[in-house]
Amino acid sequence: MTRKLILPVLGLMLLASCQPGTPTGSAEAELATAVSATLASLDAVAPGDGKTAPGIEPTDTTGPALNQPEAVFSDWMIAYSDGSSIWARIDGQPVVQVSTRGVILSLVLSDDGRYIVYGRSDERGEKYELRVVRSDGTDDRLLLDEASLDGLHLLDIALHIRPSQIDFLPGSHKLLMNTRAIFEGPGLAKYDDLFSLDAETGSLKELLEPGLGGDFYLSPDARRMVLVQPTSISIADVDGSNRQSADITFEPVMTYSEYAYYPAPRWAPDSSRFGVVIPSTDPLAQNPTAVVWIAPADGGPAEQMATLTGQSFFAQSFGTSLLSPELLDLAFMRQPGQSNQVDLYLARVDGSAEQVYVSGDLAWVGWNPDSVRFVYKIQPDQYFLGSRGANPQSLGQGRALQWVDMNTYLLLAGQVGSWQLNRIVLGQASSMIASSTGNSLIYDFLP
Repeated sequence: MTRKLILPVLGLMLLASCQPGTPTGSAEAELATAVSATLASLDAVAPGDGKTAPGIEPTDTTGPALNQPEAVFSDWMIAYSDGSSIWARIDGQPVVQVSTRGVILSLVLSDDGRYIVYGRSDERGEKYELRVVRSDGTDDRLLLDEASLDGLHLLDIALHIRPSQIDFLPGSHKLLMNTRAIFEGPGLAKYDDLFSLDAETGSLKELLEPGLGGDFYLSPDARRMVLVQPTSISIADVDGSNRQSADITFEPVMTYSEYAYYPAPRWAPDSSRFGVVIPSTDPLAQNPTAVVWIAPADGGPAEQMATLTGQSFFAQSFGTSLLSPELLDLAFMRQPGQSNQVDLYLARVDGSAEQVYVSGDLAWVGWNPDSVRFVYKIQPDQYFLGSRGANPQSLGQGRALQWVDMNTYLLLAGQVGSWQLNRIVLGQASSMIASSTGNSLIYDFLP
């Protein structure tokens, strides 16, 4: 089952100001900035030694659970928060309040809809803890407190350690998690580690020590994962074993801000291979380029498919791949002048059949699951569905868009104090499935 997770909030990172139309970030999606010196200092962090969080017994928490319970929903389910409470809604039924604990920063649903894992803090942003609650509101309990997280690595100049990426393994109540450092001032620095966390028992196990993990991207069959770092890409089994270099290395990409750039890979639907588009070192230089790679899942040598002349950095800054789901086509931008106008190009994955689809003050949003259609946004908030040889179709106004399937999408609209999340089937009327009067609408959706 495909995971669906978006955590929209207000505010753009400094980098986004270089390119109008870059999407807003997320409360826990690491869109804060981090100084280069801090990133360098993390390289010297002592490797892990197989430790677990204080007071937590090491347990093998990898792999799908056997006899997984049936899902609690038939059609769809959403868990969402306005930042102070969590609600759940199943199959369009009335909303149920699940939790009212503190300041909610993130949440993620198990794919059977039974568990919600969420991060929270106090009003001052301190005393962070990771908790789990059943979607019916029962059994709300602590998984990791701030002291347990801070004990995972040497803090050095950091104040705290918090989850960076966290998501359930499909077919289980177990999660993968990596971590980042929290500093006195702004800063984003990741430890490039990997842990497994059991939502039922609270058991935490280190799978990959700092420097061996990274941002993780699970294959559709949930057997392998791509691990991304700022200068390299590797591949491993989901339990951290059989880690191999993907033979894709690159120079760090300048962000003109205080964080490191992590490329966004994409898996083929059959889990046999993955692709990634890596920008040239300086995305603001004249005539930037990008290299397209395709690599097999078994760790064999990667193939360099093409070198593009064009802009690929800004469109991928928030983890959105330029590659189509089938890894056959790609999109990229070229900026013909100094204005905000850009040309949206389509091409085959080897760089051939290049053509301009549309020009204007626009931003890339992503491909439809059918690998044929795609979405772009005309600034500031008008979404369009395009495809080769066809005129674009309006998808409505909003702040974020996410596909549920080939013909159904979620559209977040509104502003601080008035957010609406609509579920829309192409050619049909939309229906509001969640709303918020807070600063943000944080949600996870299961089709």
